[in-house]
Amino acid sequence: MDYENIIRSLNVEIKKLRRSVAPFLFRAKKLHANASMPPSKCIGRKKITNNREKTGKKPGGQ
Repeated sequence: MDYENIIRSLNVEIKKLRRSVAPFLFRAKKLHANASMPPSKCIGRKKITNNREKTGKKPGGQ
C-alpha cells in the first residue's frame, strides 16, 4: 500500500465534504431562533439606541 496516495485521497475527500457542509454552517450561525442564546446576544443584531432627551432629573421617583 502506498500511504501517501491514501492520505492524498483522504485530503481530497475532506475538502469536498467541507465545501458541501459550509453553506449549512453559515446558515446555522445566522439562525438564532432555535439556539440556546437569547436574540439580544445574537451576532449581527442591530442595537436599539435611546432617542429620549435627558431631563436632568434624578432617576426613580414618587
